[in-house]
Amino acid sequence: MWKTLLSRLGSCLFLAISAATADAQLTSLTEGFDTTGNSVPTPTGIFAQSQPKPDSIEIARQLAAAHKYFMATINNEILELNLYRIEQFGLRRYFSVFFSSCFLGLRKPDEAIYRTALQVSQHRPAECIFIDDREVNLECPRELGLATILFRDAAQLRQDLQHHGVEITD
Repeated sequence: MWKTLLSRLGSCLFLAISAATADAQLTSLTEGFDTTGNSVPTPTGIFAQSQPKPDSIEIARQLAAAHKYFMATINNEILELNLYRIEQFGLRRYFSVFFSSCFLGLRKPDEAIYRTALQVSQHRPAECIFIDDREVNLECPRELGLATILFRDAAQLRQDLQHHGVEITD
């Protein structure tokens, strides 16, 4: 699922990826540990549950190819899963910065993670759109002055981005 912060003035896109809620991630993590508590990635563990969303990644590819947007992610993930997805899904090709809870010690929907992303990227809330698949994560950005989009699928995301004036070309 995609969660995004996007500048409408051609300068900034923050996008976060997560396939499960934090609770589901924590539950499935137990499948990736041995009896001594050492991390052991297994095919049935959280890594196997993490699947790319090709249609959504294609939107990110098209936006990156336009060279109009600074692109970064905001997400709640554990370190191992975050690094796995960045590598396995080739996300460095599209995103310059990863504002991840595992690096920042901040989590959505806490206001601090959104403020940190805005401050580090040096963008005003009015320049940005935040996209998330959970309404609870849209409330704070909306209060900060960001436009928001509730993500359902890639086709709807494409349409909503275009409604906000974001150009997406093939």
